[in-house]
Amino acid sequence: MIRDAAAAELVARVSEQAPDVVALAELASLAARIEPVLLRRLRLELLPSATTATEADLWSSPVVEAVSRDGIALDPDCARVLRQRVSTSPLLAKALDIVAEVHRGASPSLQLEEDLVRDALQGFDAQRLDGRLRTIAKAFVENPARADAIAYWVGRFLPRLPPAADAGSAAPGGEGGGTHGPGHRDDGSTRPGGGSHPRRGATHA
Repeated sequence: MIRDAAAAELVARVSEQAPDVVALAELASLAARIEPVLLRRLRLELLPSATTATEADLWSSPVVEAVSRDGIALDPDCARVLRQRVSTSPLLAKALDIVAEVHRGASPSLQLEEDLVRDALQGFDAQRLDGRLRTIAKAFVENPARADAIAYWVGRFLPRLPPAADAGSAAPGGEGGGTHGPGHRDDGSTRPGGGSHPRRGATHA
């Protein structure tokens, strides 16, 4: 399992070899689900120096944890590093807007994850974050039949957040400390023309 230090080293190494690939990965790391259409918009609108080959290279990059017919999923530790790198980019606000536009009709849980990432990167508001996480806690109470699924989502999601959002967050089970696990994905992600291909034992929410 990759941890933060190893992930930072990996991202730095890939960046030396293929800077446009990492630049695109940084922008894509803001999304909970990374589809071909999202990558294409991020590349065309924000990375004019990148090409279609850049997108293809990202599919096979070691920062990617899994691929499926619908898109790619970044390694959770690499995703945290990539989000930290993009947090000071002048492209951050526009990239967040593109992600929100592409995922406007996505599931509430996916939109919640991306809202939390936006909050953490654009001026962390502990009270607002607490309110968002309490929405998850309320779902436990109101949907007991789905409690296991909700717990799995929370367990896979919170570790993908930038560090600011981890601190002092209210977990569905109680106050403070947060919960642990990488983010929700409605599905995985695909190499163009390929089928599902998980890496490093990846699972899909």
